[in-house]
This record gives sequence, C-alpha cells and structure tokens, in this order.
Amino acid sequence: MKNTNKLGLAVIAIWLLLSILVWLTPAQDYSQDERRILAQFPELSLSSLGSGKFMDLFDNYSRDQFPERFMFRQLKAQVHTKILRQKDNNGIYIKNGQASSLDDELNLNALDQSIDKINQIRSSYLGEDNKVYFALIPDKNYYLAGDDYPSLDYDRLFSYMKEKSNLNFIDLRKNLGIDDYYKSDLHWRQERLLPLAKDLAKTMGIDELVDFNYEIRDTKKTFLGVYYGQSGLKLQGDKLVYLDKKELEEIQVYNLEKDEYNKVYNLEKLEGRDPYDIFLSGPAALLIADNPQASSDRNLIIFRDSFGSSLAPLLMEAYNKTSLVDLRYIKPELIGDYLDFENSDVLFLYSSRILNTAGIFK
Repeated sequence: MKNTNKLGLAVIAIWLLLSILVWLTPAQDYSQDERRILAQFPELSLSSLGSGKFMDLFDNYSRDQFPERFMFRQLKAQVHTKILRQKDNNGIYIKNGQASSLDDELNLNALDQSIDKINQIRSSYLGEDNKVYFALIPDKNYYLAGDDYPSLDYDRLFSYMKEKSNLNFIDLRKNLGIDDYYKSDLHWRQERLLPLAKDLAKTMGIDELVDFNYEIRDTKKTFLGVYYGQSGLKLQGDKLVYLDKKELEEIQVYNLEKDEYNKVYNLEKLEGRDPYDIFLSGPAALLIADNPQASSDRNLIIFRDSFGSSLAPLLMEAYNKTSLVDLRYIKPELIGDYLDFENSDVLFLYSSRILNTAGIFK
C-alpha cells in the first residue's frame, strides 16, 4: 500500500513539474524532428472563450509545446510497436530498416486531375517541335510493402497514367530498388540514380551529350528524413552525399520567386530544416538553370515534384538551359510569361504519391 502511494505521489509530482515547465520553457516555433510548425499560444478574447475556440487552440498549443515532447512520442511509439505489437505507428512502418508511410487507396479522381494538368500544359504550350516524355516514380511501398502491408495497385496506376496521358511514357520501376531510397525519408538517393539517369538519357536521345563521370561529395551529414520525426520510431540515418563535376559547378540557378541565383548544390541548406534542400535549394515554383558549357542548343523543361531536385542535375549537362516547374506552386496559365517552349524537350517527372493526391496542383 505504501509503495502504491509513493508511486502515485511520484506520478503527480512529475505531472506538476512538466505542467510548470510548459509555462517556463520558451515556446518553439518549429519542430525539426517532426518537420512542421508548432502551435503557438492562442489569442485570448471573450468571443474565443465563449465559442470554445480558445480551448481548442490551447489544447493544440499545450500538446505541441509539451516539454521533451519528442522523447514521449518515441516512448509511445515503442509501446505501440514493441509491447502492443502494432505493425505501424502514426501510419508509418519499418521493414528491413526502411521506413515508409501506409497508402493503399488508388484515387482515380486525383489521377484524372493530374492528367488534366498535363493536358492543359500540352494544349497551351507544346507543339510538334517539342519532344515530350512522362516518367512516373514509384514510392517506397512498391518495393517494401509486399504481402506484409497494404499498398496501391501499382500496375493499375502505371497503366492508367500511361493510357490517359498518351505521352512517351517511361516506367522507372525497373531501374530502382528499395536501397535507392533513404531509410528514413520518402526520397531517392542521388548517388544511386546513375543507372536510371543513363537509361532516361538514352530514351530522350541525349545519352551522347552527357558524361556520367561524377565525383561523390560527402557532406559529412547524417540525413534523418521526414519519417524519423513523424513516426517517433528509432530509425537509422543515411550519409548525405551528392554527385558533382566541374560542369555543374559553373551552372547558375535562378529562383523566380526569390529573384536570386544559387549553385546547383546549396551547401548552406545542410544546416536548415531539411538537408535534402541541398539539391537545387529545395521547393520552388520555377527555377531556370543556365549552362555555359552546354553540349547542345536545346533546352529542357521539367514539370516535377521534389524528386526532380536530385535527378535534374544529372541531365543538365546536355542542355543549354534547364527549367524546373512545380505545379504545386504556380498556375499553368502563368508559365508562358516566363518560359519559351520553342526548341525544348519536356519531361513530366512525378512520384506516384503526388499524382495520387487530389487537389495538390494549382
């Protein structure tokens, strides 16, 4: 009985201590582990109190700002997976050291929306002079889920997009495997993409214009991706490296939104919120890379998501100018104000997860 009382008092003491720390500890704006903005103390007013909005927002604030939040999230994840034997935590699972998020519903409405965007670009800007390609990137579940976890019907997804797009379709599945992706992130590893890039260049007819001899640069950074914080699970990181050569070092990349130039690899991003942003400085509506040592006078326009940031540098050598467009951040009707499609190859390069998400494009 005495031991029970002591345990109860200890629990109450810890709860009181943590409650006090919530008020004494400065609020954090951003969680690096979870890769998201944290809730702040809500504005207090009679109307927000009366409507109940204040308490709802305060609940979010107290949970986000709870002391040692990530440690408790890791503890919860261990209980779920080790003690309760659940196969995932927060929709994220680990298999053979690789983490991925569950996604098993094929959204035909989202796929049709993606096709509509492609057709809008094609009808508005493309002509007989343009060689147009569509490359579809499988997410990690294609290689990882197997019979152990639910996943998309990838054969149907790929055949549906090939048929509906009516473009020169490139199936990238044969050139990838699970080891080509970061263990704790959804993205692929650039240093593993050379076979894929060579095959893609051959399909696009530029293989003789690209010398695939690169030096591997080690950033000395251990990369812990988006699944590390979201899952709360113990995940192994990867060495973050990139492929470089003299020709890439001379390319200047213009960011339309920020009106600034950067290198292909922005090493300052290694200390930012997402080290993967080292590739082309991260997400952007429109980037234009000028290559003074171009092997031809043709241009390349890539409609892409974040996967394209690490693949595009491996194709830039063949083109005078490489433009990267992210339709999540810019409307198709605005693109013609900034890009000339004449004498250009066009590559639609998207991951299956993006295409399968409704309403994601502008």
